[in-house]
Amino acid sequence: MENNEEKNTYTVKLLVVTERPVFPGGITTLVVSRAEEIKLIENLGKGGIFGILMAKERDSFDNCIMDSTLPPEFYEVGTLCSINRFIHLPNGSLHVFVTTMRTFTVHSVDTLLSPYEAVVEDRNTEYESMRPIVPYMRLLRKILSELVTQSPLFSFASEVNIANITDAENLVNYTASCLTAPKEFLQQVLAQQNLIARYEKVLTYLESEKDLVIMQNQIRSDLIDNVKRRNQEQVLKQQISTLQQELDKITGKGGSAGAFSPRGMDIAELADKYDKIKDLLPPIYIETVDKEMSRMNSMDPSSPDYTLTKTYIDTILSLPYSKKNQKVKYTIENVREKLDKDHYGLKDVKDRILEFLASRTLSRSQSGAIICLVGPPGVGKTSIGRSIASALGRKYYRFSMGGVRDEAEIKGHRRTYVGALPGKFIQALLETKEVDPVILIDEIDKMGSSFQGDPASALLEALDPEQNSRFRDLYLDLPYDLSKVLFIVTANTLETVPEPLLDRMEVIEVSGYTSQEKLNIAKGYLIPRLIKNNGLEKRNISLSDDALLSIAEEYSREAGVRNYEKNLDKIFRKLSLEILEKKSDGNLLIEKKDVEKYLSIPRFDLSEKIEAEEAGTAIGLAWTSMGGDVLLIEAEALLSHEEFKITGQLGDVMKESCNIALSTVKKEAALRGIDPAYFRHHMIHLHVPEGATPKDGPSAGITMTCALWGMITEQVIKKDLAMTGELTLTGHVMPIGGLKEKVLAAKRNHIKEIIIPQKNKRDLEMLDEDVKKDITFHLVSDISEVLALSFPSDRTRRLTESELEKAQENWEKENQKNG
Repeated sequence: MENNEEKNTYTVKLLVVTERPVFPGGITTLVVSRAEEIKLIENLGKGGIFGILMAKERDSFDNCIMDSTLPPEFYEVGTLCSINRFIHLPNGSLHVFVTTMRTFTVHSVDTLLSPYEAVVEDRNTEYESMRPIVPYMRLLRKILSELVTQSPLFSFASEVNIANITDAENLVNYTASCLTAPKEFLQQVLAQQNLIARYEKVLTYLESEKDLVIMQNQIRSDLIDNVKRRNQEQVLKQQISTLQQELDKITGKGGSAGAFSPRGMDIAELADKYDKIKDLLPPIYIETVDKEMSRMNSMDPSSPDYTLTKTYIDTILSLPYSKKNQKVKYTIENVREKLDKDHYGLKDVKDRILEFLASRTLSRSQSGAIICLVGPPGVGKTSIGRSIASALGRKYYRFSMGGVRDEAEIKGHRRTYVGALPGKFIQALLETKEVDPVILIDEIDKMGSSFQGDPASALLEALDPEQNSRFRDLYLDLPYDLSKVLFIVTANTLETVPEPLLDRMEVIEVSGYTSQEKLNIAKGYLIPRLIKNNGLEKRNISLSDDALLSIAEEYSREAGVRNYEKNLDKIFRKLSLEILEKKSDGNLLIEKKDVEKYLSIPRFDLSEKIEAEEAGTAIGLAWTSMGGDVLLIEAEALLSHEEFKITGQLGDVMKESCNIALSTVKKEAALRGIDPAYFRHHMIHLHVPEGATPKDGPSAGITMTCALWGMITEQVIKKDLAMTGELTLTGHVMPIGGLKEKVLAAKRNHIKEIIIPQKNKRDLEMLDEDVKKDITFHLVSDISEVLALSFPSDRTRRLTESELEKAQENWEKENQKNG
């Protein structure tokens, strides 16, 4: 240990700990296992001085031991120790007994030495003489004496141990060293120079531990009482059973369930329930309940089968059953009013729902009600289902199919399995206690299948109007009528929904919102709700239209309003904090310039857009489960004899579209007099950027064709033009889906013109004028029309037959000349 008297510092060897710090003023033991530290202890010997310092992270320190290039991180305060003696253990480690002397502050650590060496300076404990320390010592002893009797964790604080410590600093250090607190807290106590503040830290922790110990003891006491009560009940039931058997022998009624036996009480309870609904039960249910109750009457109550039978009968009797002359609980006007109140816009969706309900009202039919709402996340599919249930005056039950791989989730388990339960539909009826609830099946496009069965196949029976009047749950093993249930199904995409299942549903598309629609939703629905949720009703807070539009376009670019609502909620939470911190009086108008203050830098730059500025590029429009998107497709020709290359993590359908696009371009090139040898001497590479994102679907066919055509003719496609359409091998342009989402994505990218298939004309006419505003649409049916619109300056044209024959002769001569 080397001293520097001028700076009051000295150098000391370090022993690093990772679990908890060591406190001064006592004797403690250490187990040293690292070779360099064992050597340090042996070299220092009895009376040797070294420092103990704690590393901040155990994992990172272990990594530094393995790799010397990684600098470890230490806390700034450690403890100086003196070796009393040490013992060699059989495993090669050292058991070291040390006296902990005082704390020090670390100025620097030389991690290149082994073991580490530090330049340190002694720390002095600060004490305010105006505040007596004795009350703190008495309070500490009092709390510890209470905890000793309540928890074995504080056995260290026995009266003998505490009474022997008279020094104030040693008392608090000893207490802290014995606590099972986090190492960060213990390091804070060690680093606290002010003695009063150190006492306050330890006392605060002990008070919280005292409350926790009291709570744990209460829980333990309650558990013991419950166990005793159950044991007493079991003993009493056994005594009653024995007395009943004796009574049966005397009265000659052996084998029957006495009124006072557990079996008799259970059967009496079920029989009472049975009598109340027997008139509503179908004959097969009555037959099954009678048979099961007869079996139960002959069973031993302690038998596992007894409990299973009782639960089975109770499940049957707890189900709701149809009542005669049920009246319609709603009017079309009420449903419309409720939907308008809960959801902005969505006129087409609301009309489809109202038409659906109106036809059922006039026909007095309650069957065939399966609605499928499909659209991107956050557009209100689930909340529409809840609103429909509320408007119809029915109970509402929701379950998600996301990740479901077992058909037993739908149709239940057979009663032969331990822990068997009915499926989701029967559970819904047991919970709602109505025969005609609204059951919302969420995320149906995300279910899977496994060796345990296919949930989609299990859904077919329940969602088929022709079959669900006799739905058979495997647990009940009885036909149950689900025809009066209104099923509402939601999905982000229909691509993963099996066709037979899709065929049984009325599909209603819920499209994304424009920025103006999001603004109106925020003003009419989101802001009033968020103001209430954040307790700001009595404040005069409002956001300008420019601010709301800025949040929609620069912070939450999406088809729905989920992230839009999160950003608004973030603003209101920060306003709540400002009010509590008295930084604001709560009367505030938030303008566009204020948005960045609450939401930081915008996530999306409105000035940025995807552009096709080079030959061989084209802009396509895509429709995903998250809404519309804009894709830049790139094509490049390289001198090579390799085959056609496709990159960008494309699905099988999109790869087929690439091959069709290349075949179409080859055919069109030949018709326009371009030598086919170009394709033999060049390797064509087609790429769709954002390679980490999977892509699939046929609607990029014409976009790929334009990219390839621009590449071979060395032309740049028309500025601010995007397109979408499936291409056939004969050059016809086929219709696509998700037109609204694609148009909204194009508007966000400042596209001025869009090419769409002629067969999507009806879909285009159904779009709101606000969606179509500022965009010119071109309807096409053939690839030649697409190329004419995309390359207005293209000088190539289709040759006549004679011109083609002459061109072919020239190609053959050129090929022969070139070998």
